[in-house]
Amino acid sequence: MRTARESSDRNLVPLVLRAIVALAWVGLSAHASVAQQPVYRQQRQRDNVHLRSDCRLAVQVLTHGQPANKREWALWRISGCDDSGPPVLARMWREVAADSASVDEAIYRSVRLRDRRVYDVVSAIARDRSVPAMKRAAALHLLGRWAQEGLSLHYEQFFVPGFESVERSGVIHQGISDDTQYEGTQPLPATIKADVQRLARDVAATDPSYRLRAAAKLLASSLSH
Repeated sequence: MRTARESSDRNLVPLVLRAIVALAWVGLSAHASVAQQPVYRQQRQRDNVHLRSDCRLAVQVLTHGQPANKREWALWRISGCDDSGPPVLARMWREVAADSASVDEAIYRSVRLRDRRVYDVVSAIARDRSVPAMKRAAALHLLGRWAQEGLSLHYEQFFVPGFESVERSGVIHQGISDDTQYEGTQPLPATIKADVQRLARDVAATDPSYRLRAAAKLLASSLSH
């Protein structure tokens, strides 16, 4: 017999999913003609003195915390630093707390910069069973975005109260992202789509967390299209 709390949580699931669906529909409507976002070119640190100076300051602020009033600017600037930005973003992923607000920021700051140094760390997090499930699901979400621009896993849906399974609770299959993505100085592997799909299938088949298995199964399926 279900407790009142469990029944309340279960009733909350459709409401939360309907809200996510509504947001996804807005994105789909606004970008219906965009099947896949291209990887754009940007200015390179090596070619731009002003950018190199900005990136040095951004790295300093995010590494040492000073000047403290520059933190928000540094978080914005670092994703445009194709050479010095990835090590900072990789460290952010290693240290980020496993709550939705924190991992959402890590995703937001990282998704624009497609670089192997961040990818390697995020892939390792997605595989590591000692890492909290929400952080691993967020890592899968980011890998999916890099593997197939325009794909959104909506990883939060697997962590709403009362989520049981895709079959019982329902799921959002995909969303459209309008994030512009740039190549870092160490580009992602050409095989990224197949690599991420293989990782997702392994997690879906073997992971002890049913929430993470559901997220990984959706990602693997989405990358088959």
